[in-house]
Amino acid sequence: MEINMLDEAADPTPAPSPGPPPTPPTPEPKGWQVRLDPPPQASKALADYIVEARDVFQDLADTLGTPEYAVSPPVTRPVTPPLLAADNAAGLAGLAAESYLTSQNDLQGHQTVWHGADGAAAAIAQRASTVGSTALRQLQDRVFRLQDMLTAANLDQIVPASYAERHTAGGGLASYAEYRLAVTVERTLKQAYAVVIRAQTELGLEETPPLVPQFPTVPQGIVPPQPVPMPERQRHPQSPGTLEV
Repeated sequence: MEINMLDEAADPTPAPSPGPPPTPPTPEPKGWQVRLDPPPQASKALADYIVEARDVFQDLADTLGTPEYAVSPPVTRPVTPPLLAADNAAGLAGLAAESYLTSQNDLQGHQTVWHGADGAAAAIAQRASTVGSTALRQLQDRVFRLQDMLTAANLDQIVPASYAERHTAGGGLASYAEYRLAVTVERTLKQAYAVVIRAQTELGLEETPPLVPQFPTVPQGIVPPQPVPMPERQRHPQSPGTLEV
């Protein structure tokens, strides 16, 4: 009787099934990424407002990076200086007449440059930038200045004696210093939208309606009161009269 050694050596355990394929890495975002961080001492209200503003700045930057904004700005031709009639120089005499005729010849020789025939430098400058890239640089400049201000902010500073600082638990701003920073963020957002709207107007695109985040709650007592008006000057009577003893 023959014995099959292969059947005895076979392993009844099935081979493990292959696992799921590895997750592909998340693609890095394209274009300029806005970095805008709140101060470390900021309250939750101020920090949330700055983060929401950062998302708005990022949306505007992504908008300026789309192909419809990658258009060269329109070429503006320099204004050609008016040339006087030749007979107007007849009344001039001596050096004045010679100087006038020389200037007139120079102007006529440079007309081709003004009309764009030899404007190589202007053409290179136009090709080097687009409406979107120019607006993006303006947007970046405003965001960088805002970040510098937020980084240098000291929210632990001693408040002036003109008003009392009140820390609230209602989810609003915690101090007048935070209120000033929030106003600066709001103002920078408006400037950023103005940059984008100018680019859209130049290209004839539909304007983007501003979608700014809601301004954080300002508790009563955070903002100092209005300046107290100066007392009116008292007028002296014309005839003071006599004093009775």
